[in-house]
Amino acid sequence: MNFTDVNDLEAAELRLAGFSRFSAVAGLGNIEALLSGLGDPHKKLKYVHIAGTNGKGSTTAMIASALTSAGYKTGMYTSPSIEKLTERVCINMEQAEDEVFALALNKTMDVSVELGLAPAQFDLLTAAAFLVFAESGCDVVCTEVGLGGRFDATNIIPAPEVAVITSISLDHVAQLGSDIAAIAREKCGILKEGCSLVSSAGQLPAAAEAISASAEACGCSLTVPSLELVEIENMSPEGSSFTYKNQRYKITMPGRHFISNAVTAIEALLILKNKGYAISSADIVCGVAAKPLTGRLQTVFSKPTVMVDGAHNADGAEKLCVAIGEIFAGKRIITLMGMYSDKDYLSCVSKIAKISDVFFAVEPRGARALPASAIAEIANGKAGSVVLMPRVDEALAEACKLWREGDIILCCGSFGLAAEVKRAVENF
Repeated sequence: MNFTDVNDLEAAELRLAGFSRFSAVAGLGNIEALLSGLGDPHKKLKYVHIAGTNGKGSTTAMIASALTSAGYKTGMYTSPSIEKLTERVCINMEQAEDEVFALALNKTMDVSVELGLAPAQFDLLTAAAFLVFAESGCDVVCTEVGLGGRFDATNIIPAPEVAVITSISLDHVAQLGSDIAAIAREKCGILKEGCSLVSSAGQLPAAAEAISASAEACGCSLTVPSLELVEIENMSPEGSSFTYKNQRYKITMPGRHFISNAVTAIEALLILKNKGYAISSADIVCGVAAKPLTGRLQTVFSKPTVMVDGAHNADGAEKLCVAIGEIFAGKRIITLMGMYSDKDYLSCVSKIAKISDVFFAVEPRGARALPASAIAEIANGKAGSVVLMPRVDEALAEACKLWREGDIILCCGSFGLAAEVKRAVENF
């Protein structure tokens, strides 16, 4: 059966699940063949390309929001999706229509079958996204790398208007390498001859050295923001306000790390402005104030106060702990934590447990879920008290019973857990 004209998103997702999560062969061969079969839609677009371990999503959203404010028809490709597949594919900061993305995804899967390819799911999603962006006539597409950089499906694009490397730390070591320098080199695989590069401030020395060397080898101009030019005025659960280079900004995502991401986005936008993009200071201010991304220390319910965060590596967990300590000092923290077994769960659970007064060990859905008992074992002796309660909805209900005015219910560890919590609070 040919599915090209089928526009049911749920059916397209079920069909997509029949493809492998990871490609059996490293490289860009599958995505290149797919896009060729689709008429090379990616070659009709201009790009901002964003790689890194943490901070990619928020940085991408801020840049895309500013370009949208400036009047450019702007595509935004991010991952993972948390509640709905179309979260990955936005035009002017609005999700693609279900029917539009379903048609593109089915067309991409049809081409894959016709050509006898064996692409990974991310190859198919990326090709379908580029098809949607091209057919929609986007002026520029802000594209977040899925995994790594060099062999990521998004790296099929031509030289971007500007490349961005956000904070680099250890994650996906099986695919990217076991040390910071190796991971940084993989991320820098997105660099193309002569393109401009912005690297986030505060990179680990090994990462900074690898990024600088990669930029020099590719003939790329390198810009690194100066955090010394940042003056923080206020940090709260609703976001932060700060000045940078004498311009005042507000962001809607709470935590010092999001200020760093904002400054990275600002520098990328200034480069685009210098290249002739009609971006005003007001557009940049608007972009930095982009609406919060799902699962980034996001408040999903007020009373009781329920927050979700998708930090799933050691650096992300550490930044989450710092944000909680700075914004919610003195508050009682009731934590629900669930993780996937292919993540650095030992480090993440240990860090979060230490800031938790009450710690519920839960188990997100999916075959990769780490047993709640393993999480509880790590947390024992570190949190104030530990409760083993695998079902997320049951643990959330118990946490709500414990909640008192001023307490924070923090749900963290994986984006999958964030999605479950968001669904649960809809029934409050």
